[in-house]
Amino acid sequence: MSRGMPRASGYFRTGYAQDLALTQTRLERASLLAFAVILAAFPFLATAFYLDLACQVFLAAIGALSWVGLTYTVKFVWGAMVDRIPLPLLGRADEVIE
Repeated sequence: MSRGMPRASGYFRTGYAQDLALTQTRLERASLLAFAVILAAFPFLATAFYLDLACQVFLAAIGALSWVGLTYTVKFVWGAMVDRIPLPLLGRADEVIE
């Protein structure tokens, strides 16, 4: 099969280079290159407002991910409570109510 149809049904990759390829078509390569150029040029072309906005968005994303990590940090507390307290929807899986 030709290299032009990498996502077609029945197309199998035959080598490690094909498996590890980040992009497979010319359009994907061009899109990735355009995105990388825009991302690299953003700090030089943006105004102070957009730079401040980007920093605030990044800080908000970091804060949101820290809340996700916090749940796993205190899992030893809430995990024991879920196992011991019989809650209607959050009970243990081995307690089947018929």
